[in-house]
Amino acid sequence: MVQLGFHDNPTADCAGCHTFHELGRLKTSLGELKMSVQGLGEGVPAHCAGCHEPGADLGKLSTAHRAAAALYHRDAALLAGQSPSQGCLNCHGSGGGSTWQAETGGQSLTFDQHATHPLGVMAVAGAGRDERRLRSPIDPRLRLFDGKVECQTCHSLTGGQRDLLVAFPSQPELCLGCHQLRNSGQSADTRLMAVMANVP
Repeated sequence: MVQLGFHDNPTADCAGCHTFHELGRLKTSLGELKMSVQGLGEGVPAHCAGCHEPGADLGKLSTAHRAAAALYHRDAALLAGQSPSQGCLNCHGSGGGSTWQAETGGQSLTFDQHATHPLGVMAVAGAGRDERRLRSPIDPRLRLFDGKVECQTCHSLTGGQRDLLVAFPSQPELCLGCHQLRNSGQSADTRLMAVMANVP
């Protein structure tokens, strides 16, 4: 079982959060959450992992992501069948017109998902050729979801980084956690940008 901060309280009553007769149902201060048992990774549903993964510090959530957490907890049923990235795109996808975007009054930063790193794609260590070859092994700091790259692979909402990226010494080093580049005269970041510009 994944050890989260609230499990460290020896006086906590398990039934305060968990129901014994229905797996995936949790009681929260914002109402009951019902997550399907499918997609449980290391005991934490993929949608929950963005904030509740081991070592997460909820005190580092931004004000906007605290508001998003309220939507997640309130509307957990809407997330059923959605990928972890789609949970993010409900607020951050341009042209999505989701009910969550409407509730935030269009205040969230949005982007065209077709103009960014592919989401929901399998990341197989050692696969690919030339500049698109993946490392073997892929850096364990970059979490995969059922073997797939999702927003939460590179982004950490509770890590305290200003850019919300998983902590690496530099942005190119984060990319090199998955991507293996051949020796070349170009700098790693120039070559990475060239590769990313041509990702289907």
